[in-house]
Amino acid sequence: MNSVFVALQAFHLILGFVLLVFLLRGFLPKYLVLFLYSAIQEVITLIDLVLVNGEEGRKSALYRNIYWTEEIVWDLSMFLLVSVLIHRTLEGRPEREFARKVLIIVWVTALALPFLLFTSHPMFGTRWFNGASQVLNFGAAILNLVLWGALIATRNRDRLLMLVSAGLGINVAGAAIAWGVRQLALHTSFVNDVRNAADMFAQLTYLAGLAIWCYAFTPKRILHTSSSEGIHVSRAE
Repeated sequence: MNSVFVALQAFHLILGFVLLVFLLRGFLPKYLVLFLYSAIQEVITLIDLVLVNGEEGRKSALYRNIYWTEEIVWDLSMFLLVSVLIHRTLEGRPEREFARKVLIIVWVTALALPFLLFTSHPMFGTRWFNGASQVLNFGAAILNLVLWGALIATRNRDRLLMLVSAGLGINVAGAAIAWGVRQLALHTSFVNDVRNAADMFAQLTYLAGLAIWCYAFTPKRILHTSSSEGIHVSRAE
């Protein structure tokens, strides 16, 4: 099983690198937050590959500490990504100010809930982090639905941004489901098998979202879309 995870992480690194290269082809001003998010994921995946050496590596205290630090950074960066995309989608629209207030409320709620809901678990322990990650991913999934609704309601729909939202939706939904399964696994006798299955599901859904992003920013697809709609994309040539 460990070899499968290593292979998936290696594939993740390759796809992530391809995405970063595509984003550098003139999309940084508009999609800087996506570039930073993807770069963070590349660093996290690389650290995991270096630290983990078989099952013993996963059981070390160093790995556990770094793993949970990475996970929270990952979740918060995902939350930030979808928040920025919502704010940008509503630019120039009267709903933007209301959306900004809603985003602030959602951020405060998502950050506070882990401290309110999981008081029965040792704070910053494994079960607490499981719950906190699930809350953050579930919150990001809800925000992504808001983003999708805002995109659909827009008269001149940004097809590129809709693909970005679709990939993000797969990411957050997969992560939220995986963390929910991990929480349930804590009450079973075959916890390791269920955890491995949940981790595999999360990896596969993230790769699916990453593949959608790579497709969205493929230079030939961008050129075709731009020429057919009369839109010029700088440096996409």
